[in-house]
Amino acid sequence: MANEVCRKAKYSVKIELGCYKIDEAHPLLPGFEEETFEDGVYAVKSGVNSLEKNSWRTNPNRPYIITGTVGERWPVKPTDLANYEVNPAEITVEPKEISTKDPSDQPFMTATFIPMGTQIKVITKWAFRDDGTIDETQVATSNLESSAVSHAEGDYVVAKHIDGEPEYMDLPEEVRNTKEAATKYSPRIINGSIMKTTYDHASTKEEIEAKYAPKIITGNPDQAMVAAAANRFMEMLSAGIDPMNPNPQPEDTNGKRMGFAKVSILGIITIIVALGIIIFGVFLLK
Repeated sequence: MANEVCRKAKYSVKIELGCYKIDEAHPLLPGFEEETFEDGVYAVKSGVNSLEKNSWRTNPNRPYIITGTVGERWPVKPTDLANYEVNPAEITVEPKEISTKDPSDQPFMTATFIPMGTQIKVITKWAFRDDGTIDETQVATSNLESSAVSHAEGDYVVAKHIDGEPEYMDLPEEVRNTKEAATKYSPRIINGSIMKTTYDHASTKEEIEAKYAPKIITGNPDQAMVAAAANRFMEMLSAGIDPMNPNPQPEDTNGKRMGFAKVSILGIITIIVALGIIIFGVFLLK
């Protein structure tokens, strides 16, 4: 099986408030249910994650609901918001589109494609109990029909890349299925549709990094404006006009025309600096 390099991508999801304390100012809204907790009565929501078909229910510790890239929904903690570009004060019961943060500081991992029709099991690090036995509910299986989300062409096994060590899927199966390997590589199975929408994957990490590198976008109106200004600047120079003083007095005290030849040293320095700023602006604009 061929291995690729992958990393979490920048993508959009929706977020909404799925749990709040009921009081006179905040009555129970349609779609919510009442539930009593230690500090009062709350409005909560429940549902099923279509990706894994597991049920969920919000609570004061997991008050927000994320709707993912393929429609899957799950509740998250306030601390999970650190992964997104969002102000908690702006989250309401109405879904709001937000973006994940720039992935440049995310680690690169290894992704191995598992085509449809092939099923393999991956024992995650969460599957091992303290006594060393395995919790089968935490054993991931590729291309399971139980998911309501399409697997596209197939799923992916994603695991840590460790310099100088074999890739996880290159290990013999008996080694992969040990607690040591699960802890070391932190393997998991990613649904093929989720992989397409939430991960960048390619043959090399340089291909992924290039996607987020600054670049000039053709047709950008701001870039066109700067380019036009630069062209006009050069046209004036070619015509013998001082761009810093395009409308000089027609005659100087000696009765000579004010042309480019009489631009002061200070004017020349100003022109060079201005040109530098324009060129720098062209390359910075996206």
